[in-house]
Amino acid sequence: MSQEKFMTWLKSGSEEMYMLKTHSSELAYFRHKLSNGLDIIYAYCRIRDGIIPLHDNPEYQGLYRRETGQLYDVQYTTRKLIGDDKYKELESPTLQAEFESQVNERVEEMVAEFESDIKLDDTTKSQQESQEYYAGESARKIYLQDINTDFTYQCDYNVYDFSNKLMRYILDSETIVKETAETYLAENKDEIVEEIVLNLMTQQKIQELENGKDKSLTAMKNIIQSIPEGCKTVNVTTVMDGKELTFKHEASNLRNDCRGSYSNWYMQAKDRREFEAVYGIHRSFTPMDITRITYGKKVLYEKEV
Repeated sequence: MSQEKFMTWLKSGSEEMYMLKTHSSELAYFRHKLSNGLDIIYAYCRIRDGIIPLHDNPEYQGLYRRETGQLYDVQYTTRKLIGDDKYKELESPTLQAEFESQVNERVEEMVAEFESDIKLDDTTKSQQESQEYYAGESARKIYLQDINTDFTYQCDYNVYDFSNKLMRYILDSETIVKETAETYLAENKDEIVEEIVLNLMTQQKIQELENGKDKSLTAMKNIIQSIPEGCKTVNVTTVMDGKELTFKHEASNLRNDCRGSYSNWYMQAKDRREFEAVYGIHRSFTPMDITRITYGKKVLYEKEV
């Protein structure tokens, strides 16, 4: 009943204060009408015996659009009154995520119009120089983890002042999305071109890695891809200096980029002592030193001959 009376008052457009008593509290709602068709809804939430505490500040409760009868950005007190889930899709965090997604999509559409014109040539030489390291790191990660990517530009716009944009977004989402996307592109054009160059360089470097010239990196990729996520420890067989040894090793370490060699700190203490006795103290082993990895009786990896 309280919910119905509140909604009736809201839709009536009445500028008189609406006193509401629930089983747990007394509230006094009032609105401030804006010329753009929105009402800002406020409430006094600490009323006792119908008396408004004049020295208390009213609390913001949401925005009401007169044209559609929709209530946006409903705050906690009013959500309890009208139902927590009833206006969830119209809450500020939901609208913000929607706004960001639309801006990102619009920017990507605009970038797509010139993305294919960007090449790895003299016109992008400075960008190539600044992105050389990052392209190598990105290519290495994608190659080793076998990550699927289409290398098209992905916008990552985030809004930090959405409360200042909320009313405009409610009233004319298309215009504010368009304006925000155009401003973002204008202000970030250099960085966007740099990211496209990074994608092109990464693709190129991945192709070089896939040619298989770096045998150690190829072996590491095969090891990473061979070990299931569910494994905690595996049995590793290595051959170094003509000596063969099998020991237990943490699987998670073998599923990561070892940057050249694996540390014996990921072995059990007993196996580490035996490893040092056979190969020497402070010795590590490389992907090329591994001849076999097993989990129980199952062979996960064997070195290619």
